[in-house]
Amino acid sequence: MSIKVLITDPISEKGLDILKQNNIEVLYKVNNEIVDNENLLKDIDGWIIRSGTNINEKHLLKAEKLQIIGRAGVGVDNINIDAATSNGVVVMNVPDGNTVSAAEHTLAMILALSRNIHTGHSTLSDGIWDRHKLTGTELQGKFLGVVGLGKIGR
Repeated sequence: MSIKVLITDPISEKGLDILKQNNIEVLYKVNNEIVDNENLLKDIDGWIIRSGTNINEKHLLKAEKLQIIGRAGVGVDNINIDAATSNGVVVMNVPDGNTVSAAEHTLAMILALSRNIHTGHSTLSDGIWDRHKLTGTELQGKFLGVVGLGKIGR
């Protein structure tokens, strides 16, 4: 008996390889190919999604063998948790999966704003180069505060 895992949002090749190396049959169906495919849903043991797939009660009723839903990301607002629980399906997510990337992106945006990168890009795209408006502000010697000390703020 092989384990079948349905994946309905893009994931990395590395992630797919890990599943395949562990003798898991991967059904990689992105682009909403599965939403109402009763035959496909009734035979899956696991379902991996990101933010592009919504799993509702109708899907869970069709997925008779489903044991687990893995959400590659932080939230689970796109999964009907009550229906999953009623059907004995475990729902898991990866709350720390992109914490470092989000923090680094925030710092990059702060630096871009302080140096007027957005203005330089948009005006240069229009054929205008007014470098005096692009000087911006140096951060050296200034205090930078972080509002909110959740996982990303830390």
